[in-house]
Amino acid sequence: MSKVYILYLFILLSFSITNGKFLQKQNRRIMQNSQNSTQSENYTKSVFDTFAIMQGEKEFDSSVWDALFKCMKTETEVDLLNISNKAWEGLLAYGQSNVTSDPWGVRFEWKENNITKLPQGLLPNIDKVVISEPCATVSNIAFLRTILPICSIDLSKWSIPLEYVSAFKSVFVMESVSSSFLHASGTHLGQNMDELGEDLFSWTMHQASVSSLPYDSIIYDFQSTKLLNNSLVMVKTVANMMVSDSVFDWLSTINTFKIPEIHKNIGGILATVFMLTLKDEDAKYIFIEIGQLLLSQDVLNFFINNYMPTLRKVLDKQSIKPNSLTKIILAKKCIGTLIKLLYGILFQESFIKSDFFQKPIVTQLGNILMPFINLFSNLVSGYGHFSEYYDIMQQLSINVYPGRYKCGGHNFSHFIWHEQMGNGLVDLFYLVDDVDRVMKGQNLY
Repeated sequence: MSKVYILYLFILLSFSITNGKFLQKQNRRIMQNSQNSTQSENYTKSVFDTFAIMQGEKEFDSSVWDALFKCMKTETEVDLLNISNKAWEGLLAYGQSNVTSDPWGVRFEWKENNITKLPQGLLPNIDKVVISEPCATVSNIAFLRTILPICSIDLSKWSIPLEYVSAFKSVFVMESVSSSFLHASGTHLGQNMDELGEDLFSWTMHQASVSSLPYDSIIYDFQSTKLLNNSLVMVKTVANMMVSDSVFDWLSTINTFKIPEIHKNIGGILATVFMLTLKDEDAKYIFIEIGQLLLSQDVLNFFINNYMPTLRKVLDKQSIKPNSLTKIILAKKCIGTLIKLLYGILFQESFIKSDFFQKPIVTQLGNILMPFINLFSNLVSGYGHFSEYYDIMQQLSINVYPGRYKCGGHNFSHFIWHEQMGNGLVDLFYLVDDVDRVMKGQNLY
């Protein structure tokens, strides 16, 4: 494994050297565009610079920001940068007001209890804003960085409808703020925003994976009747809420949304892969073994008794029968993806109740091992992550977010969950795209 890691580092260095001048030219050009933009357009950058100062750094990495800026500005379906700016403005406005009925910073069960005042100077009207969990807040930048490898892929290479590619970028722009809202504030609104983001990105992925199948409410919506809106409509609805509505109205709006929970959505993706690659009885057996760890009994029963039998009928009717080699390749991609996701889950306190993974030596080791886990996962899945510079940097856990080096070695670990989920969810989206290829009768070799 050490030889593979050295080879990976060598490729990274070669990539950096051969592309350094090109990247510098691109960054200078993008920086000029950034400097010419309005102060409002640079709001997200000012937030990240403020976070960097809070974490002991001079500023947020300008080359990473330039890449994010370019990615967000080149999306034609939706104004990603405006969504990000308005969402951050809403978060900080809520913190500045400190709503009496939903007090900011009161959450005693947190492992990371390090209330920190935001540095002044770059952002207006934040003198009352504190960050309850600095590492768990800033590490959400890992979610935003998931859009970089997606932006680097030519649109003609995707199998899923391009609306889902655009939606994926939108939901992770929003999730980077939504999860930060929870960990910065500990508010009821922050909790709802975080759960909304998780439910929305996972439902979008699930519906993308089955998008080539005829509509069936059991398969698409996990219930016997059709939901009013699909995931694509809900992504636009949530984005519009963040951009157009007052942050003080967000909670009442969120309460009207009907979106399947993340556990069902991830379960749907896994159940679909199992049904495509295994005999029905084996698919159900493995799903039960995994599902018992993550799903309630009612949800598990739904998949075994409703979702999987319904999906089998649809697959048979559509004559979707992948050959043996395609099954093996799809299974390997799924296993590789699960390696990243399961490693992240080890450091998610709500899943793993043991204090073992919160010990300082374990969180430090968890930080150090992450690039090796990513490498092993990539070898299994075949998702190489070699083509995009900042994707490589994230796979190697280099400069993923400000202050990453100082977050390990304490009795909290949620920042590892965020970073590793950022890695794993990119692969999950690639897996979803490969599932769509199989649904369309294509081979994966």
